[in-house]
Amino acid sequence: MLFCTAEADRYGYTVKALAYDATGTMGCLARRMVVRAHELLPLPEPTAYALPRWAAFAGSSVTAWSNWELAHGVLRLQLSAEELPAPHVWGWGGGTSLAELDLAARHGCRAVQLSADPARRAAIARAGVTPLERDRALAFDDARFASDLAFRRAYLDAETRFLRDVARITDGEGVHIFLDYLGQPVYRATIKALAREGVITSAGWKLGMQLGYLRAAECINRRQHIHTH
Repeated sequence: MLFCTAEADRYGYTVKALAYDATGTMGCLARRMVVRAHELLPLPEPTAYALPRWAAFAGSSVTAWSNWELAHGVLRLQLSAEELPAPHVWGWGGGTSLAELDLAARHGCRAVQLSADPARRAAIARAGVTPLERDRALAFDDARFASDLAFRRAYLDAETRFLRDVARITDGEGVHIFLDYLGQPVYRATIKALAREGVITSAGWKLGMQLGYLRAAECINRRQHIHTH
């Protein structure tokens, strides 16, 4: 199986990814692909799964497992299974978020994924995760929020509806683990939806790398921010 870590640190965690930022590596759509031995992992023999399924597992599922193991572990350091038997786990994003929410459901969590695309919501439902429509107006932009009254009103209306959904579905608890693979446009809504002792986690930054938050509020609410790659 192709392994996405081209350069690792001394503990085996990814520093640079194959075909992304590692020098001298290439993607799978090349006519001829050269890989080094450590960029391949042996599959278990015998395996119950067809080889194309292992090929699909190699990317998003490995990332999802690494991120989930840490995020879930951090939540459990604060709240035990006796205190919180079935955490609410929500996610923005695509395939990696869905793979991670599948893991959450398998760990007894109540998993929800947001998407503006009806076809994707159908795929989410088939995977056993609860789909929820994401309002396209729920995309925060600092400059437009400050200068464009129509944008500000539309955003605030969308945010209000979203937070009502959060309160309704979680019985007022808020989201215990929020998977945010998008970044800046949804970060404000994510923070507002997060429960006390909650966890925001990500291994990506599709729509914005730089984020800002009020450290005092995060300390007082004992919320943790998890990053993996």
